[in-house]
Amino acid sequence: MAYFHDPEYETELFYEVRGEGIPFLLIHGWAIDHFFLMNALESVFDTCKTSYQRIYVDVPGMGESKPGHVKNGDGIVKVLMHLMDEMCPEEPFYIGGNSFGAALSRAILAKYPSRIRGAMLIVPSSGLGDRLPAPEGCFVRDDAFLKTLPGKDRQAFEMMNANLTKAAWERYEKLAYPSVLGNENNDFLHKVLKGTFSYDVNAMLKKQKYKGPVLILTAKYDTAVGYKAQFDWLEDFVKGTYVVLDGAGHNIHIDQPEHFEHTVAGWLASIRHQTG
Repeated sequence: MAYFHDPEYETELFYEVRGEGIPFLLIHGWAIDHFFLMNALESVFDTCKTSYQRIYVDVPGMGESKPGHVKNGDGIVKVLMHLMDEMCPEEPFYIGGNSFGAALSRAILAKYPSRIRGAMLIVPSSGLGDRLPAPEGCFVRDDAFLKTLPGKDRQAFEMMNANLTKAAWERYEKLAYPSVLGNENNDFLHKVLKGTFSYDVNAMLKKQKYKGPVLILTAKYDTAVGYKAQFDWLEDFVKGTYVVLDGAGHNIHIDQPEHFEHTVAGWLASIRHQTG
């Protein structure tokens, strides 16, 4: 675990590195922290035949990272690139994220395509509001079990999950809920930070047609960002892979852990020949 000081934005960026090898920057979603993705992905990377240096960051103003002068998506992108310029100045790296972290990954891909080997976009927002209504975002529901949860816990669990069962709750409580609770009283997120960019990411990616490998992993019951509009991104990525997992909501690795791990592991295996 370490901190990176960014003098331009006067922020202290907290990050944790796992493993050695090709750099892979991993960015969590809105109002959580780096443990969310670490808990989702480390078991997959452990089985990978290619060695990666996984760099899990806390986005400025979330987790242990200080907001500094960051006010929007532009600032976050710059701070993350400053980190990678220090960690691997002469080496392109992979990038990946979930939800807002995937949006940041696409923004970096649009502005710095030559620095990126490939991208893993997990339940990414399309920016088009193509999301399912809550009643359609439930795959399995155990009402008897849900009644045993305190109101606050139940509300959090139902908000982003499609498998509303005891087994899914136990995974959520262990792997995801601590990251949610750690940021629930974050005034910076609610009152200051804007997740927008000053440039049109969609237009930039359509214009330049990124040639590296890209995984677009979506969930059939995602009430936060949907899954249909992201299919159109395949036209922007020469080596794009689009997958929609059935039986999963926005917390895709909680709802369908085996399918999630199999899909990510398969994509990582498919890009092995491009890591030399």
